[in-house]
This record gives sequence, C-alpha cells and structure tokens, in this order.
Amino acid sequence: MKKLLFTLILAFSLLSVKAQLTFEHKYDTGSTAIGYGVHLVHFSAHNYLYVMANCNAQHGMVELYNLNHTLYKQFAIPPQQKAGINGQITVCYVSDSLFNTNPVNFEYLIYFSDTATYFFDTRVYDEAGNLIFSRDSVGPVWGGVPTMFSQPVQYSSAGYKIVLQKGMYGQKQAYVYGLPGALPCSECANSNIITAIDGPTNNSGNNGFLRNAYPNPAKHSVTIPYQLPEGINTGQIVFYDLQGKEIKQIPVGRAFTSVDISVSDIAAGTYLYILRTSGGDVGSKKMVIIK
Repeated sequence: MKKLLFTLILAFSLLSVKAQLTFEHKYDTGSTAIGYGVHLVHFSAHNYLYVMANCNAQHGMVELYNLNHTLYKQFAIPPQQKAGINGQITVCYVSDSLFNTNPVNFEYLIYFSDTATYFFDTRVYDEAGNLIFSRDSVGPVWGGVPTMFSQPVQYSSAGYKIVLQKGMYGQKQAYVYGLPGALPCSECANSNIITAIDGPTNNSGNNGFLRNAYPNPAKHSVTIPYQLPEGINTGQIVFYDLQGKEIKQIPVGRAFTSVDISVSDIAAGTYLYILRTSGGDVGSKKMVIIK
C-alpha cells in the first residue's frame, strides 16, 4: 500500500512538473550552423532576440526573431567562393555592439574551411553585407566544443579581445585583435553564457557598468547610474539616435556613481546611450524622450 501511494505521488509530481512547461513555437533550423541551433541572445540595443542561421558550403541567411517568435530581421551572408564544398559556413557572435560602436546595426563573424589550404578563413560582415574584417588561414580559438559566444572573445581591462589561430597541427600561431565594441552582460563576461554583445554590467564594478536611466520615458531630465572600469577616471555618456547619429555627450568621472542629465534640448523619440571610456565602451541602453 505504501509503495502504491509513493508511486502515485511520484507520478503526480512528474505531471505537475511537466505542466509547468508550455510549448511556444517550433523553428525549422535546417542546416543551422550558429552554435548548432536556435539561441536566445541578449543584444545591447535590441534587447532579447532569437537568432538562427541557415548555411551551406558557400552562403547562408541569418534570421532574428522577436520574443513572440515573429520575424524581426533577416540578412543574407555574402557568397564565400573559397569555402570548401564539403564543409559549411559557421556563424558566431551575431552582435549589435561588438564589432562596431554603432549599436543600431547588426554585425556577425563567420569562419569556414578554405578549399586551397584547408585552414579556417575568418570574416566579419555587417547586416548590409559590407566586409568589416577579413583574415585567411586563421579561425576562432574555441575552448572545447564550438558554441556561440564562447571562448574566442574575452574581456580585459584594455577592452574586448578576440584570438584567431592559424594551424591545427605542428607549428601554430595565434593572432590577437582588439575589438572596438563590447558584449552586454551581467551574465556573460569571461563565461560561456550565450549572449551577444556591451561591457560587463556586473555588480562588482571592476569592469564598470551602465544602468537604466530613470525616469524612462523622460521629459525634462534623467538620472543614469554608472561606474567607470577600474583604473579609468574619466569617460563620457554619449547619446545616439536610431540612425546612429551622435546627439549629446556628457562627461563623467570616478567621483560619482550617477549623473543627472537634462534632455529638454533633445527631440522626442527613442535613443541609445553608452558609457565611453579610454578602455572601450561599457554598456548600451535605450530610453524614450517625450514632450
């Protein structure tokens, strides 16, 4: 009797747990090569989006979806004539702030096996298909199985860095590049949590942070909490419109942890703001101004 009662309780518990999972949507991932699936990504200026890339040996498509699973944006990956016919383009680091300091547009890194050398070639494009970076015979250095937004990009006090490696066997070389932007995260710096893109917004303060403005929406003035990275004493909070045009710049220092800013001189609309320092940009936030 006790055994039967235990079995019934266990079955009911399992049903209760199952009932907490609500099916939302099914994605047809096809020949996906972005961390091998669909990922929910935290962007600097576009909040959270689902990211999927369908690729074959020489071209592909990156698709971004809203949290309600409707299509937000898609852009074609330019053809890669040197990509191996037996391989596949791999997309990683889809970002709105890592490869470019303008957080309005998206950029992404791809790598593929070169038919001539059998080494990886690396490219960075923006969403319009413009080439931002190109290096042959090198590929991202992964710590274990490749997953999106994993080991190759790391934060340092001198900004974000990416390591590209040449060679798989025997003599190898590693090439370190400084990145102009950053990854948004209280959850990601130097870890494997999937996220995309501003400087760390952790609570320790060593890497600096940028918080949400309040009130938001704002009419006359806003207060923006911030902290400069360790070793940096001055910076600027810079406002941009959604076309990427700089609107306003306010100097900030280490002596304070927030700044009050008048927005009466800024037209009504939606704006992005970042904390700019000599060590790189920290954070990217969005706010609305009303009149």
